[in-house]
Amino acid sequence: MFFGIVLVATLLFFLIFGTPIAVSVGLATILAMLTAGDTAALPAITQKMFTSIDSFPLLALPLFTLSGELMEISGISERLVRFMKMLFRKLPAPSACITSISCAFFGAISGSAPATSAAIGGIMIDPMKKAGYSGTEAAAVTASSASLGIIIRPVSPWWCSPLRRLCRWARCSWRA
Repeated sequence: MFFGIVLVATLLFFLIFGTPIAVSVGLATILAMLTAGDTAALPAITQKMFTSIDSFPLLALPLFTLSGELMEISGISERLVRFMKMLFRKLPAPSACITSISCAFFGAISGSAPATSAAIGGIMIDPMKKAGYSGTEAAAVTASSASLGIIIRPVSPWWCSPLRRLCRWARCSWRA
């Protein structure tokens, strides 16, 4: 009974002072185990904490977001939007169509829906507001269109084969 009180009290203490929930639960559990005198399980808890962090999907998320940010900083996303405006300005509701198509292409290149939403949304939400869309409608179109890149096959294999052939051709032309 005493250990349950220690567990709940330390959990509430950490949560009141703004500690993240996962850290609060972990620290409260460790403190309750120490007050119970059960120190044999502490190495297992430490090992489980480190093995749960060692995960490929956890590594992939920040790297996909980084690729989206690099594309935005380098100007790829802005050039993509300008190209889509040139192609699809005659469609009805051109701002929404341009946003959707740009998100589809950018998402296929970057591989990440949040990175796509951030990159294309940063460029297209203001022009959509100027075109008469409300802020919520513009954000909804961008957020729903950002997931299109996941559906489309990634573009990376499309670039690998022509580049490999180009490199093979360049080596042959240097030898001749």
